[in-house]
Amino acid sequence: MNEIQTNRRRRKGAALLVLYLVLLVYSLLFAKFYGRDAGFSEHRYNLIPMREIVRFYTYWQQVGFISAFLNLAGNLVGFIPFGILVPMVSRRMRSWRRIVKAGFLLTLILESLQLFLKAGIFDVDDLILNTAGVLVGYQIYWLFSRFRR
Repeated sequence: MNEIQTNRRRRKGAALLVLYLVLLVYSLLFAKFYGRDAGFSEHRYNLIPMREIVRFYTYWQQVGFISAFLNLAGNLVGFIPFGILVPMVSRRMRSWRRIVKAGFLLTLILESLQLFLKAGIFDVDDLILNTAGVLVGYQIYWLFSRFRR
């Protein structure tokens, strides 16, 4: 791939990354669809790893399939684009360790904002699932980059 094609690909990737990040922040902090406009009167959080993952998996019939699916798969799938787009845009972020650290940091910031803005629940399980989604996305990026060569 020549330099011009590489630059075009990076610019398209950067535009998609910005759009993705805007949609991600909006959906996690402001979207009415997820009840973000209701606001919580208190700070809500879960600091016990695997608590909500096990709860949603075990009691999916009681909480409903859609709720369980959105919580478990949604947190994982929602961060796959980050793992694909960031290494596409930045050469420095083509190490799986760096992309996982960046994804974890982004998730930690967003979860903290949810807590402090009372726009959601700070959930350590979301950190786990979102970071796993970033890693899956990076693996997809890595596979496609190998096939392209």
